[in-house]
Amino acid sequence: MTKIKQLKRKSMNSKTNEFLEFNVLVLDDEITKVREDIFKNLASYEYNQINYRFNFEFSDNPSELIKNLTFSKKKFDAVLLDINFNKLGDDKLKEFNYLELDKSRLGVIILKIIKRIDPTIPVLMFTIVTDPSLAATTGRYQADDFITKIQIEKYELDMLCKKLYYCWRKCKENPIYDIEHLDIADKYAKDYDKDEQEKVATIAYLHYENEIIKNEIKYLLDTNTDKIINILDLGCGTGRIESLIEGEFDNEQKQRISVVAVDFSGKMLFALNQKNIHLPNLQILRSPAEMLCAYGTELEESSFDFIIAGFGFCSYVNYKAILLPHKGRYGGLAALVKPGHKILFSVYNEDSLLYDRITRNLTDDYPIAAWVDLDEGILNIPGHKVIAEAFNLNTFKRLVHQAGLKILEDQMTTFPTLHISLNNSECDIEPGFILGGDSLFKDGRFNKALYDLDVTHSLHLKNKGHYIITMAFRPME
Repeated sequence: MTKIKQLKRKSMNSKTNEFLEFNVLVLDDEITKVREDIFKNLASYEYNQINYRFNFEFSDNPSELIKNLTFSKKKFDAVLLDINFNKLGDDKLKEFNYLELDKSRLGVIILKIIKRIDPTIPVLMFTIVTDPSLAATTGRYQADDFITKIQIEKYELDMLCKKLYYCWRKCKENPIYDIEHLDIADKYAKDYDKDEQEKVATIAYLHYENEIIKNEIKYLLDTNTDKIINILDLGCGTGRIESLIEGEFDNEQKQRISVVAVDFSGKMLFALNQKNIHLPNLQILRSPAEMLCAYGTELEESSFDFIIAGFGFCSYVNYKAILLPHKGRYGGLAALVKPGHKILFSVYNEDSLLYDRITRNLTDDYPIAAWVDLDEGILNIPGHKVIAEAFNLNTFKRLVHQAGLKILEDQMTTFPTLHISLNNSECDIEPGFILGGDSLFKDGRFNKALYDLDVTHSLHLKNKGHYIITMAFRPME
């Protein structure tokens, strides 16, 4: 049960002896023994008939914090963050280009990274500066509040407790992404590869998308022979695209491919990292895609040659934050791709043949890993339900055009169609389906002849495949 749900339950029962527990990190380059003792005196706090317990942890290592948050090795309910890190050694700045850092303002950079990783983590600036304008200055970078070190040393702990609680609740009540979806992704990460490979239509689709991605990267390499190709992989999960690049391109080509792999699930990124994929220019970032598109981040505008938002990605994120309407300037994903270059989009198709099967009450032994409940707006994944949106060809085309992007008609289609008519379990004994028939999915069953037929068939039934997939480009300015 989430803390918000706990809080609502406790509010209805004010006599409960239970408490809400908060893990708070204090990140400062100069934590004195006296100040540690002061914090530890704050073991519990009661407010509005609700009991709170605070566990404080202390660190002077920003790089360690970023790694812990990126791969979900540790979770914090709030961070108290210093601004000035002048006394910090360079060995604790491995995640930064520390030769160019102004350590006196490093806290602002750390603040932006924490909020990029997970905006639901409240950050209170913790500084010796007493000027209230600090709140406005750091607030521009999404700081939730600030408290001075002098206040702490004066034992104004009641104020600290109230600030922590109110900032935490503010961050949790209106998140930019679906918190329950993140919980599901974290729990699902360990078995994600195995579960996705159990469905033959899903393997067929991933093969189809991989071919498009591989061909686009080859084209970029061939037409930019002396340049680095910059790729943004949104919703990278456990590293399907990264594995594809590792296996399909030679060492010389891989030296020219730079990949920024992004996912909002630290557990998914941990699984990716554990694979030890050998790409010389791979950067792993944890972030909800909505944050990358709506706020200033480390990603520069017009910096990517190719952006991948595949495998239904824009159906289960807040697509309105991704595809911002073009009003004189580009926003969202369109702002990140270079003029003249492409974004691959994939969404669930509300006209999928699967819904014909469901309507006719045929067997529920479906060959696809997930589909949208069109009445409820919920993505059905075995054992999980996620808020999601399905589209038809015209609706999604309109959204892409509103963002200022252009679509070539021959680069917008749906897939698969024939695979959707199969019963998944029957493919276990069908000799045409070979385990590991697609080299990237060694535990998945794949029938090359049926796949080729489905590609041709989908061109004729253009609106009946399960996913809408399109390549859109940003016009030259």
